[in-house]
Amino acid sequence: MESNTAMMEGRVKAKLDRGGSVHPLTVLRLQAGISQKELASRVGKTQPFIGKIEAGVNDINNITLRSAYQIAQALGCSVEDLVNKGALEKCN
Repeated sequence: MESNTAMMEGRVKAKLDRGGSVHPLTVLRLQAGISQKELASRVGKTQPFIGKIEAGVNDINNITLRSAYQIAQALGCSVEDLVNKGALEKCN
């Protein structure tokens, strides 16, 4: 059975192939090979917190700097990468 992360990677690729957009956090998380649940655990947040950022329900620019730093640290990237649409080019 395919993992949730692998299924999500397929969905993201399909969305990008159709010309859609994907939140930089989603791209960076998938590059790190971890699920929303795992990322949330690493930063002391809930999976819905991460999911809402990725879905655009919660604006990443409105989370605390501490949360943004913790997420960036867990993903091995900079805070700037989390808010920069250029992160998408890094994965191509």
